[in-house]
Amino acid sequence: MSPIRVGVIGASGYSGEELVRLLANHPGITLRIITSRQYENMSLGSVFPNIGQYGNLLFSNPDELETISKETDVVFLALPHGKGLPYAHYLYEQGKVVIDLSADFRLQNPLDYELYYKFSHPYTELLKKAVYALPEIYEEQIGSSNLLAMPGCYPTGVLLSIIPLLKKGWIDPQLIEVFAISGTTGAGKTLDSKLLFSEISENLRPYGFPNHRHVPEILQEIKKVAMGKPAGVLFVPVLAPLCRGILLSITATLTANISQQEAEDAVLEFYKKAPFIKVLSHGMMPELKFVLRTNYLYFSIHLFTEKNKCLVIAAIDNLGKGAAGQAIQAMNIRFGLAQTTGLGP
Repeated sequence: MSPIRVGVIGASGYSGEELVRLLANHPGITLRIITSRQYENMSLGSVFPNIGQYGNLLFSNPDELETISKETDVVFLALPHGKGLPYAHYLYEQGKVVIDLSADFRLQNPLDYELYYKFSHPYTELLKKAVYALPEIYEEQIGSSNLLAMPGCYPTGVLLSIIPLLKKGWIDPQLIEVFAISGTTGAGKTLDSKLLFSEISENLRPYGFPNHRHVPEILQEIKKVAMGKPAGVLFVPVLAPLCRGILLSITATLTANISQQEAEDAVLEFYKKAPFIKVLSHGMMPELKFVLRTNYLYFSIHLFTEKNKCLVIAAIDNLGKGAAGQAIQAMNIRFGLAQTTGLGP
């Protein structure tokens, strides 16, 4: 099989940089295009000397779409929300596989974009063709789609942790409470006084409450597996003085009389073919150090039957499993490669 020709539009942001770092060690691809308006005509090695391979590759202008199309089989879009829409439309029409890390194709209801992202979606027909590319849940759909909408970092952690329990009908989807602590790279590289070191250091700041942009995404996917019941999420994200990583505490009401062992066995069975999901035994707790710079999700389930409650603790890297790593995992599925290719064991 010939190497897959890859382009990254928006290669100088945090997710874009992580994509390039991982792709540089991927044995099944050749990196042909990286774009950045800020670093146009500069070499990768001069901007990110730590990446190593492809150091002589030059950043190009993202508007050179004809060249990008000719040089690639798959293009990752690592752009701010709303900015990648024309690129996705053009490249999809040219028959390229488009893997979008923004929210531009995650939500199936176009009205949600007006409410949460403050723009009217210009490609509603294309939106219908997008696959919500959560690899462990939608592997078959990913394998046959040319437009992959990568999930957000918070939704990835929440959904993968609770979907097995929802599918069993063991927890109530009507009120799932999520408290999440995240590093600052999730906010991107845009200059913001709230992200200055002196504002972040020795501080914790809740934000985006009660209408965080990831809420409709989480609700959309819960409803798909909620057996016809309405869904509700109380989501409180907190910004912490960390560069990367997310730790989540997810609480739900039990709707079945199950044991701790029964719950763990069911989740282990559900993810038996999922190489990046690690379910910890009762009494063990995930930590950020388990997942940083990896594509893994670690989580543990804790039942409090006397209180009729289920607590799930989960950890992911927002730039790994929450963004670049998962996007490469989806690319591997789409092109028939092992999911772990280029992502470690």
